[in-house]
Amino acid sequence: MRNKRYLLTIIIFLLVIPACSISFGNTEFGEADTHESLPAESDSGPDAQVEEESMQDEPDVSYNGINLSSEIGDSLNGSTVPGDPAGEPFWSMPEHDEIAIRGYPIGNDYHEPVVYVFSAENYRTQNEAAASVMDELAGLLASRPADPAVPLPLLPIFNAGQMGTAKMKFIDFNNGSGVRYITQLGQALWPFNNSGMFYTFQGMTTDGRFFVSMIMPLSLPALAQYDDFQPEDDFYETAEQLIDNQIVILENASEDQFTPTLNDLDAMAGSLSIEK
Repeated sequence: MRNKRYLLTIIIFLLVIPACSISFGNTEFGEADTHESLPAESDSGPDAQVEEESMQDEPDVSYNGINLSSEIGDSLNGSTVPGDPAGEPFWSMPEHDEIAIRGYPIGNDYHEPVVYVFSAENYRTQNEAAASVMDELAGLLASRPADPAVPLPLLPIFNAGQMGTAKMKFIDFNNGSGVRYITQLGQALWPFNNSGMFYTFQGMTTDGRFFVSMIMPLSLPALAQYDDFQPEDDFYETAEQLIDNQIVILENASEDQFTPTLNDLDAMAGSLSIEK
C-alpha cells in the first residue's frame, strides 16, 4: 500500500513539473523562457537583403530630378546651363541641365561626354528646328521601324551633317524611351575615325515633357587606320563607298569591341529617370 502511495506521489510530481517555472540562478526553465529561447534575427535575412538591394539601386548622380548611373568614368556631375540664343533661332538652346562624366576613358576632337536634359516645351518654343526633330523622334518611337530613314533625330543641333549611322537600337528607360546609334558629323564627307565618332541616345519621357540627348565619344580598333587619314586626290570620288564599307565594319563589330562598350553605354541610358 505504501508503495502504491509512493508511486502515486511520483506521478503527480511528474505531472506538475512542466507547469512550473524553476529558477537556477539567473536562468529560468519552463513556460517563462519560451520567447527568450527564440534565435535572434540574422543580418542576412530578407530585410537585410532588401536593404542591400535598395542601396545597390541608388543612382550614381541625382541632380534636379535627374537620376543616372554609369560604370563609365570616375564620377557624374550635374549642372544647369543658361539658355543660349546664339544670335539666331536655328542654333539656340533654352536653359537646360547637363550631366558630365569625369574620367571618361577616351577623348574626342569635337565632343565631350555629356547628357543633356531639355524641357521639351521650352525647346519647342525657342527653336522651330528642334521642334521638328522632337516630332520626328516621337514618330520614330511610336512606330519603331526596323530600318528607319536616315539621318536619325539628333539634338542639340550641330553645324554639320551625319556621315552615316550604325548600330541603331531602341532602348527604354525608367520613364521614357529613345533610340541609340553611332554616327559622325562633318561639313564634308570624311571617314569615320576615333577622334570624331560618337554614340548618341536620343530619348523622350513618356509624358513628352523632357527630351534627353546623350553624346558619348566612341572608339573602335578597326578604325585606327583612319585616325590620321590623308586623302588621295581622288578621295571624293570614292568617299561614299569608303564610308559605306566602314558602316559594315561598325555593324559587324561586337558590343564589347568598342570603348566604352555599347553595353555599358546602353546600361547608362537605361538607368535614366527624370522626375520633375
